[in-house]
Amino acid sequence: MTTQTIENFITKRLNNGTLTADDFLYICSLPKLKKQYFNMLLSAGVDMSVTNQHGENALFKAAESGNLVLLRALLEYGLNPMQQDDFGEIPLAVAVRCGNLSVAECLLSITKNPASIVDKEGATLLHKAAWGDVPLIAHNLIEKHGMNIEYQDNFGRTAVHIAAYQGSCKMLKYLLLEKQANVNAIDYEGRTPLFSGAYDGNAKALKILCECGADLSAKDKNGMSVLDLASSKQDYETVKFLKKQATVN
Repeated sequence: MTTQTIENFITKRLNNGTLTADDFLYICSLPKLKKQYFNMLLSAGVDMSVTNQHGENALFKAAESGNLVLLRALLEYGLNPMQQDDFGEIPLAVAVRCGNLSVAECLLSITKNPASIVDKEGATLLHKAAWGDVPLIAHNLIEKHGMNIEYQDNFGRTAVHIAAYQGSCKMLKYLLLEKQANVNAIDYEGRTPLFSGAYDGNAKALKILCECGADLSAKDKNGMSVLDLASSKQDYETVKFLKKQATVN
């Protein structure tokens, strides 16, 4: 939407009295939304605290879209940055997961003990940083807040597992090369990050993992190797890559 289209959308619904909670949250998800439109909604008496079916309010939408101007306006209005949605996430976690650095830094600056924050799957902000491929946030969490780089979520996955699965190469390089994270960390299924990278055939992630000493012979609790996994998915490019790496090593 252009700014003119946004204004027309808001004006029409306010004049008709048809602006719903979903409309409001949709508006707040727009990265180009300016404070003047927020003020229009505020002046019209729109309930800023409404949530959707997942328990997300406007702060979550601003965090997701990376709209720092709107985020600050909502915080000034009084919305709680520690409110959780139905998945146990807070807006800070959403911003980090979406890779929205400026919004994440703003929320991080007002969050107490961010290293203790976990969602319902046991994922920390470091897991979210791995998902969003934002090593700057990861560095802040580790160096300033004492985050454990080997922390495992409810499935036994470390941030390296998540980065490998997502193909978050900047995070992989940071965790493995700068912080010496365990490249062969094992989750509760007995799978290393190499399995995570092979699951969706993330070639660049697999290359980084192998260069950092990933164990190509590792097998999970079912006796499946990474090569077996790639073969079962008929991912022949990954099979070819893994076989080549096995001969090199």
